[in-house]
Amino acid sequence: MSVLQVNTINEVTSANGVTIDGLSLKDGNVVPANGKGIDFSAVTSGGNFTADSNLLDDYEHGDFEIVLSGSTSGTLTLHSTYKYGTYTRIGNLVHVNGYANVDGAGSANGNIMLNLPYPTSNNTKYKASGSAHLWSVNSEVGAFLIVEGSSTAMLVNFTYSGINNTNFSGNEEIAFALTYNVD
Repeated sequence: MSVLQVNTINEVTSANGVTIDGLSLKDGNVVPANGKGIDFSAVTSGGNFTADSNLLDDYEHGDFEIVLSGSTSGTLTLHSTYKYGTYTRIGNLVHVNGYANVDGAGSANGNIMLNLPYPTSNNTKYKASGSAHLWSVNSEVGAFLIVEGSSTAMLVNFTYSGINNTNFSGNEEIAFALTYNVD
């Protein structure tokens, strides 16, 4: 015969929903307490992991304004309508993509950098790269985005030299996709 056990649950009911041990049910949504999430450690086997490495504690998606700046100074002048991208963050992984129309080189000096919606990981082993495509009326160039600093990715061409303000005179377009790690 089984023994029925009853545990005490701290439950708070209010206009904001029901909260049980830090987990809230509000307006049909499950809302974990700050710093908490879905813990997958029970279903993970093998490998080097910690309890924190198996916790999904962040999800967000949205739009961001694209800023292409010179590595030493200034920015490219972008068309007012075509300078937005989207991002999705799941845990510590961020995927960005976007499209911009470059009206002119503006005051950009040095290699062209893409400002990212989240700072990149401080851990150097998580540097990332993505793809980009530049085109104008007379030419097309495939390019890479290489994560360079804490909040930027540098545009480089296939010979790994930087793309700089001299590559942009006006009426160029750029499309890109990049996935990178954050802390």
